[in-house]
Amino acid sequence: MSLSPGIVKKWITEAREQLTQAEQICNDANTYITLTTTKLTLRDDRLPKMIFYMDSIKQQLRLLGIIRDSLDLSINKLFDKKVDLKTKLDKELSELNKTVTCLKNVNVDEAFNKDKPSLFYYISEDDLLVLLEDVDKTTKQIDELIKNNRTDALLIRMGSDLDNLLNEFNALETNFNVHSKPNGDNSKVKDSVTRLLKINSELEMDLVSILEGFNRHYDQCMKCSEMLNDDSVSLQDLQDLQNALVSDIKELPHAMVYLKGDRDTVVKNCKEIIKSVGIFQTFYDQVESFIKELTEYGNTNLKRQMNDFNVIDTKLTANLEKLDELKKTVINYTQDFNQFIVSYYSLVLEISRRVNANKKLEDLIENFKINICEMINNDYDQRIQFMSLHGDFLPENLVSPQLIKDTPPRVEINLSTEDLPVLAKESIAEALKKI
Repeated sequence: MSLSPGIVKKWITEAREQLTQAEQICNDANTYITLTTTKLTLRDDRLPKMIFYMDSIKQQLRLLGIIRDSLDLSINKLFDKKVDLKTKLDKELSELNKTVTCLKNVNVDEAFNKDKPSLFYYISEDDLLVLLEDVDKTTKQIDELIKNNRTDALLIRMGSDLDNLLNEFNALETNFNVHSKPNGDNSKVKDSVTRLLKINSELEMDLVSILEGFNRHYDQCMKCSEMLNDDSVSLQDLQDLQNALVSDIKELPHAMVYLKGDRDTVVKNCKEIIKSVGIFQTFYDQVESFIKELTEYGNTNLKRQMNDFNVIDTKLTANLEKLDELKKTVINYTQDFNQFIVSYYSLVLEISRRVNANKKLEDLIENFKINICEMINNDYDQRIQFMSLHGDFLPENLVSPQLIKDTPPRVEINLSTEDLPVLAKESIAEALKKI
């Protein structure tokens, strides 16, 4: 085939068109490669923050779980205290009721009160009723706080909120390992991205190589045009270049097919990578959205639930402390009432003892009076006998006449006893039995 300027010009035009098309194909591939690189860079920049977010969320949820468990433990302690206190209080109230019954069953001796009222007559019933009313009122207030399982409902509601948050987090964590490690780690998705990037890198070099072929062909076409107009160029050199160009012209359509194929593969791979990055971005957005949800829960629901719990806890604790004080008062009442019963019986026995003591003292004094009288009478008889035998013979200047004629000594005994009540024998016998 003879080489003419027209043919060469045609080759140049076709070569330029093919080069332009090849450049556009490569630009298309490069656009996707650049976009992919940008998105991967953005993902890699956000990856540490996402890992930090996930760790922080896990710690926050763990803290919320601790708070819930602490509240559960705290409220259960209050419930246990309430049950234990109620059991003890019921026991003490039963003891108080027995003691009051005993007071009502013990009638005082008629010597103390002719109407013979019970010991309960001397107790301030109003004070006792006030105490029992306080116990009943406080118990009802405690029951009202727990009524309809308000505290249980609070814990259930808090537990439900936390479980929902945990379920959402677990759904996020399912994909966490997929998105939390750089390319090349043991992850199918990450391995796929790495493989696609490697393929694209090889295809990119192939695209450059093919594009260089089109560019080289265009340059040779231009060179051929110059050689054709240069008389110094030998026919052999021109023929060799012509042969090379003809050969390229036959191969370039195939190269274009390869170029398009490489571009299509690169674009496809980039779309797969972008899709994967998109999944990461979606996951990242979900994490950020979950953080907002968690923050909102802390600022609203959790704060309200904690306030509700604090109100219940404060009131319940105060009422339990008051009920405990009332229990101590009940115990004091019972002890005082029992001591009153013991003291009453002890009073009966003490009066009986004093009566017996006075009687023994009166008997002793009566016996003493009898003995004294006998001694005085005997002394008087001895004096008379002495004076009869010796009085006339003793001179007055020997001893004092008063000594001779003095009257016998006199003894006066006065006994002052207590004005003690006369108790019935039955009262004394009952006191002996009880004490």
